[in-house]
Amino acid sequence: MTIVLAIAVTTACDKDEKKPAGTGTPPVVTTPEEGSGTATIAYADETMTVTGVCGSSDAFGYRLVTIQDTTVPTRTLSIGLNVIDLPMNTTVYMLTTSSENGATQAFMEFTNVQNSQITGWSSDLNSGNVTFVVNGDEITCNFTNIPLQPYEFYNVGDSLNVGLVTGSMTFYHE
Repeated sequence: MTIVLAIAVTTACDKDEKKPAGTGTPPVVTTPEEGSGTATIAYADETMTVTGVCGSSDAFGYRLVTIQDTTVPTRTLSIGLNVIDLPMNTTVYMLTTSSENGATQAFMEFTNVQNSQITGWSSDLNSGNVTFVVNGDEITCNFTNIPLQPYEFYNVGDSLNVGLVTGSMTFYHE
């Protein structure tokens, strides 16, 4: 019985069999890999972390690279480049305010919206630099103790202190 079954399977999978057009293996379609990242902001004696998917999009003349938290989707860390295209080579960006517009300038924001309360921090002219390291289609950015200024209009209590953000992100060219 085992021999008959093996012959039936072998015959059913005959390589010389003519197949109708359109039944072959479909072409491989590649899409950009999904990026990921994590960042923690420390202020006063508290911390807040964003961990999740990382990707980029263009908006209002900027290229935004954002980590969106998987648990609290309204918690994000964003780096806005003052150009539309992602760099093709490793590039250092000086962090400034969002109103600056040089090609090697960027801004960083850490934002949390929960229970109708906005809490956030953003870069200014004293925040330092971030480097986007390009390796083929992959771009990584690691940052340590970047000082961000509180949103004075929205933040309350301890969140009115300067925040220090540390983290890393990996994302891909589209």
